[in-house]
Amino acid sequence: MKRIIYIALILMSSGVFAQQTSADFQRLLYRHEYQLGGGIHTRGLTVSFEKYYSKDGYFKHGFQTEFASLKHPKEIKVYHPFYESARGYIFGKLNGFSTLRLGYGAQKMLVGKTDKGSVAIGLHYSGGYSNGFLKPVYLEVIRQEPGTDRTYLSTERYDPDQHNGGNIYGRASWLTGFNELAIQPGLFVKGGATFEYSVTEEEVALIETGIIVDFFPEQVPIMASEQNLNFFTTLYISIHFGKRWN
Repeated sequence: MKRIIYIALILMSSGVFAQQTSADFQRLLYRHEYQLGGGIHTRGLTVSFEKYYSKDGYFKHGFQTEFASLKHPKEIKVYHPFYESARGYIFGKLNGFSTLRLGYGAQKMLVGKTDKGSVAIGLHYSGGYSNGFLKPVYLEVIRQEPGTDRTYLSTERYDPDQHNGGNIYGRASWLTGFNELAIQPGLFVKGGATFEYSVTEEEVALIETGIIVDFFPEQVPIMASEQNLNFFTTLYISIHFGKRWN
């Protein structure tokens, strides 16, 4: 009888210990959270900052800021056929395009973590203002000195009526044209899934994947001779790190 009681006490203590480990991990509640993220999507790269508030640890809502580059689907890099040292450029590209998304969204946990080695699965969705930036494309163009056979390179804004594959040497410095930025306002919606694998509740470590749709009332003038778009639909995957606190 004593042996049975002893074994029962051992099993109960083991069960309580395991239950405490799992329950304690789940019961930890931090109301504030920030996330820093970076990733790739089907038309470029993204970096983001997100700030959330939660009452119960399962549903959180807050503000999001994300910067993303957006390429036209017809962008193809080419090189001058006779100059090996020439920089590649996108022929026919009028403007580089990127957007700063300012939105409000939420994340909802569907499957919680049971221990430090498990993964929590959730949904996320957001929407808001998409502030597009157009930066004109500048190229290094081959020009001939008047009255001589000598040539030189001239940095010029791309003009489809003047520049072609024969006189374009390559792209100019990426910084050229920043003083001529133009703004194209729009809206965005975003949704998908999260997979959180952080070891402790204080830390945030997750993978996020989903779809983003940016809409601009006017067509975005990226290419000179291709059909430009005002809808950009992209699939993305990103990795996020951050902290939680009260």
